[in-house]
Amino acid sequence: MKKIICLIALLILSACTHQHESQVTTPNTEIKLITSKENHIAYKLFVSLPEGYNSKGHHSYRENYTVLYLLDPDVEFAMAENIARTMVNYDTIEPFIIVGVGYQDQNLSKMDSKTFWDRWTQNRARDYIPIQVRQGKEDFEGGDHEYKGLSSITGGSAKFKDFIEKELVPYIDSSYRTSKERALAGHSQAGLFATWMMLNHPSIFEKYIILSPSLWVENGQMIKQSIKLQSSSTITAYFAVGSMEHDNNRSMVDEVKLFYSDLPKSKNFKSKLEIIDDENHVSMVPASLTKGFKYLFGK
Repeated sequence: MKKIICLIALLILSACTHQHESQVTTPNTEIKLITSKENHIAYKLFVSLPEGYNSKGHHSYRENYTVLYLLDPDVEFAMAENIARTMVNYDTIEPFIIVGVGYQDQNLSKMDSKTFWDRWTQNRARDYIPIQVRQGKEDFEGGDHEYKGLSSITGGSAKFKDFIEKELVPYIDSSYRTSKERALAGHSQAGLFATWMMLNHPSIFEKYIILSPSLWVENGQMIKQSIKLQSSSTITAYFAVGSMEHDNNRSMVDEVKLFYSDLPKSKNFKSKLEIIDDENHVSMVPASLTKGFKYLFGK
């Protein structure tokens, strides 16, 4: 009888031990779906609210919040949310809402890896590259994956901008307690889009985190446009690039430095450029987001 009881106990313990949720979830986050009338693209929004959003008396409760619009959320939302939450809990920065702007047609949990990254690459080329790539076609379509024909879908940033300005921002402002102050964060090609937005449409966002922007696209055309920044625009911008972002063909460090040096000096334009030591194009992101959050939202 004792052996039977012991066996039953072991079976119960084993069953309890192996129970698990289907996947890891992040608290205070939600997914919203929206299809643009401007470009007819189906977007997926990754939303993160501060821990105290619904709790008066909580240290992160505010009547309203700045909204950080984050590009490439499939790869950067969870990281950015975790960094922001930790920094808020340690009273390093002010709390803010994060809205990651992703896509409904790319979901790594529901498709194979190649399909996901192919769609990710195509969506980014369409929305994040403001220039129609022609002269720099070979450079743009090169690399490990050899995306032939990718340059033909570039140049859709104006419609993406219209979606953000006319549809996304009003939707977020009507859905959450926002302060009307907005920030935009982008890395690599998304950093190029954020740069383009700052230069050409500075009234939409007041703050920017621009990480390793792909200024080399179309033979570095964007590098020469830094003088377009309107001196009357009130902007706070954080720029960063990894010290190891260079090869025999180009140095993204030099490109970012050149662009930054030509930005107009104005009392309305507060900015900072940091070279992140011993980091490459990918590994620089966590450290740069941390530094960027502190620069934009620090106490």
